Amino acid sequence: EPRVAQAALESISVWPSRDAPEPSGSLFLTRGTATALPRNLSNQAEIEGILKHARFHVVNPELIDFFELMSVVSQSSSIVITWGSALTNLAYAPMGARVCILQSDSYQEESFEILFSRIVHSRNLQVTVLASEGNIVGLDRVASWVSGAGD
Repeated sequence: EPRVAQAALESISVWPSRDAPEPSGSLFLTRGTATALPRNLSNQAEIEGILKHARFHVVNPELIDFFELMSVVSQSSSIVITWGSALTNLAYAPMGARVCILQSDSYQEESFEILFSRIVHSRNLQVTVLASEGNIVGLDRVASWVSGAGD
């Protein structure tokens, strides 16, 4: 619900003593090693390298608290994120943010429109989905999106 996400974002100002992470205009929300399914891309480390080189701040939501997560996402105008439940964090993205979703083979049957369209439309997000082939997303496709040519 958009109003709930907005209220959560506004609550950040209630905690002035909290040290928020340094905001970055560009963010890669990654995940730890998934053992139950092959959810991680086979070339995720190489993708992370490209994004770090492009000055993306790399964050694993499992390793920070919710306040930090909301803060970092809300201050990122370009977000790369892996497909899965972490996409709900886009509810805290700035209006009109550019978003690149990396979709591993294990998620190819899921429909983005059914699961996450309300978040995308309520935040007016500019979304590109890069689906994998053989559980690999081409590094050239990632680099193209980063440069703005792959939208």
